[in-house]
Amino acid sequence: MSPVRREVLLVGVLLLAAIVASVWIALDGYRGYRAEVVADYRVQSELMAATYARVVGAWWVRDNVEMIDEGARLMVVGSARFVCVVVRGETLVSRRDDDFGDGPPCETVEAPAADGGDRTRGEFLDVTVPIPVTGLRDPVGMVRVGFDRAHVIGQLRSRAWATAGIATAANAALLVVGLRWILLRRRRTTALGAQTDERSQNAARIVRGPLEIDPTSKTARWAGRDLGLTPKPFALLQLLAEDPDRVLSDDDLLAAIWPDSPYANSRDVKQLVYSLRKRLRDVVAEPADVVVNVKGFGYKLVVPDGHDPNLKAV
Repeated sequence: MSPVRREVLLVGVLLLAAIVASVWIALDGYRGYRAEVVADYRVQSELMAATYARVVGAWWVRDNVEMIDEGARLMVVGSARFVCVVVRGETLVSRRDDDFGDGPPCETVEAPAADGGDRTRGEFLDVTVPIPVTGLRDPVGMVRVGFDRAHVIGQLRSRAWATAGIATAANAALLVVGLRWILLRRRRTTALGAQTDERSQNAARIVRGPLEIDPTSKTARWAGRDLGLTPKPFALLQLLAEDPDRVLSDDDLLAAIWPDSPYANSRDVKQLVYSLRKRLRDVVAEPADVVVNVKGFGYKLVVPDGHDPNLKAV
């Protein structure tokens, strides 16, 4: 597998992991938000139904069915889809909005459920509460209200779309970063290929004072003495010797010596420089004066002449 394909595969795996993680986080946040909104709406609906039931009890004592019906009408105008009031088996009020069809089956009004009296049915919240009357131990009847859930569903859908939008934007940003990284790596690999081709075409001996490098036989000699360099120290010395006045940065050396490794870093460069200086110590008293660290910029080659006091005798 080519280096570029490996990089594309790596970025694809990372992007997939990021997308899965962001979608999971978004869904988890949406589920929490949904539970919070539904629970709050349920509590408010139960309080409204219970308040109306207390008022119904007071009006029933006064035999004021008109006020009971007016209260039901106002609730239907508001957030209720229907209102049923049943007292001692008799339906006193049955109100519904125009879009509710044939109206609620008030004859099925029953005692509140153990979970608080609400049941979610379609697009309305079905709440049944008892009608208390002051002075009486038992309720005289039941109030059943179907509260509209359309606006709650609208809130949840809006939040879902917003969450999806945020996740999509985040994933798009990750994709842009990933593609940019691949492009930079491809340019880096292309530049390396061009440098390699140029060195192959000009595979002539490099002579810098006592230093002689043969790119064809992969040998490096100092004043005729073979330095016995392994591939990476040889590559480093050849790069520095090709243009001694040029300072090569860590990035330059990483691109040229570790083109296929996304994990190489400046520490590998420092270790390689140390290895090359160690080999040069056999022929030069101060290798750091040959492979010179230009602080803040990188490295360059300084080859002494034959009269340099740091040059060891062979």
